[in-house]
Amino acid sequence: MAKNLMEKSLKIQLPDPAPTGTQPAGAVSQKAKTAPGTLMGFMEGQSAIHQENKVLREQLKEADRVAMNFKGAIPVKNLDPRTIRRSDWANRSPASFEGAAWTEFKADIFGNGGNETPIRVRPLPEPVDGIEFEIIYGHRRHQACLELGIPVRAQIEDATDHMLFVAMELENRSRKDLSPWEQGMYYAKALDKGLYPSARKLAEAIRRDGGDVSRALLLARLPEAVVAAFDSPLDLQFRFAKDLNDAHQADPEGLLNRAKAIVAYGRRQSAVAVLAHLIGRPTSGKPRDGASDIEIGKVGKKATAILTADKKGRAILKFQVELSEEKRRALAAYAEKLLLE
Repeated sequence: MAKNLMEKSLKIQLPDPAPTGTQPAGAVSQKAKTAPGTLMGFMEGQSAIHQENKVLREQLKEADRVAMNFKGAIPVKNLDPRTIRRSDWANRSPASFEGAAWTEFKADIFGNGGNETPIRVRPLPEPVDGIEFEIIYGHRRHQACLELGIPVRAQIEDATDHMLFVAMELENRSRKDLSPWEQGMYYAKALDKGLYPSARKLAEAIRRDGGDVSRALLLARLPEAVVAAFDSPLDLQFRFAKDLNDAHQADPEGLLNRAKAIVAYGRRQSAVAVLAHLIGRPTSGKPRDGASDIEIGKVGKKATAILTADKKGRAILKFQVELSEEKRRALAAYAEKLLLE
């Protein structure tokens, strides 16, 4: 077979190169006498056109990229943060503007000479008490500049409520996402005000998992007393939603009583510990005879009393010491006052 291929290759006639300028690009050499020779000549002529077209295509792509970069570009302006207000759809809890993390965030803004990434605002139809704009997104950056007393870099554009809602949701995810409770309050407001007809439609609009939206809404619909039992509403987590909702459906009065007891006790606890007390069982969901114990008056390794609960959430206070009649009556009076509040 190798010998046959060699013999065939020797019979192929290649066209002589044409002098420069004698043939137009793409013309077939007149000296090509065989089919392979004709094909070679055609390909040779087409190569110049192919390279030229390739260059033109690259230039067109680059022009398109430049056009896209400038299409709809919004200039950045320095605005007085006092002329900007939060919108009705504002989704940051005041707790987001407190604590060490917030102080560090403001320090970064100040150190950079302002917010490097501009916020986005929309103009009000008419200024109200010196307020000219409303935030589309960038509440934390705006608040930081407001507290620091420096201008805020902003882009101004018109936006409908639907556009604002979606833009704020998506922008938060790319920076500091809302806590589950903040998300729930945000979504609940949109449903209550009729911005979206259902949670499913809302989830589709913001491109978020429907399960996350449902869990966030469960947290937002919890009684205020239950939310207040946590050190901060920002401590509420998606995985708490089902347990707390189940406890509320099964025994709403018991859940509220346990929540009020936690607040009255005034002891700072982890979010997981608060959940365990509220639902009357460990967060793992395994049943047991009572909730996690709260030790009272602990001295060394021994507690003076232990507050616990049975499976139904009924509170049980166990003392490790004897109480005088006077102290027992004082305790009963306090318990009566607590339960009647």
